[in-house]
Parts: sequence; structure tokens; C-alpha cells
Amino acid sequence: MLLTGCGVPQAEYDALEKEIGILEDQLDQNSNEKLKVEKANAELAEGQIRLEQLVRDLTVEKTALEGKIKILEEELEGVKAPAPAVSGVE
Repeated sequence: MLLTGCGVPQAEYDALEKEIGILEDQLDQNSNEKLKVEKANAELAEGQIRLEQLVRDLTVEKTALEGKIKILEEELEGVKAPAPAVSGVE
């Protein structure tokens, strides 16, 4: 049987409609997967930003601690060093 005015047999038309439905479902699935990937990429970007900020914060803290250590080492050296001799006083 031919579809009126189209010249396409009904069975072929039905097969094409079924194929179109399958392709539309695949497109929906791909769109959903694309959204998931985009969301994951956004979360990764946010995580990268937080990680970079943490590295900067830790670098600042490390620098401050290194400065404190240097001061303490200098104070310790001052305690360890023999007292300067004062002439005439024993």
C-alpha cells in the first residue's frame, strides 16, 4: 500500500518513523551525556580554582613560618654564643 500522495509504501514509512524515533532517543541520550560532561567540567574547574587558592595560602603560610624559624634560629645562636669579654672585669 502506498501512502496517499507520497508514493512510499506503508511498511517503509513505518520503518523510517521507527528509525527516526531511535535516532531522537539517541540524540536525547547524547544531550544528557553532554550536560553531565559539562557539569563535571565545571566542577573540575571550580576544584582547580580552590586548589590553586589553597596552594597560594599554604605558600604564604610557609613563607611566614620560614621567617619565624629564621628569627628563632638567630635568637638561639645569640644564646649559644659566648658572652663578649669585658676588659677589666672578671
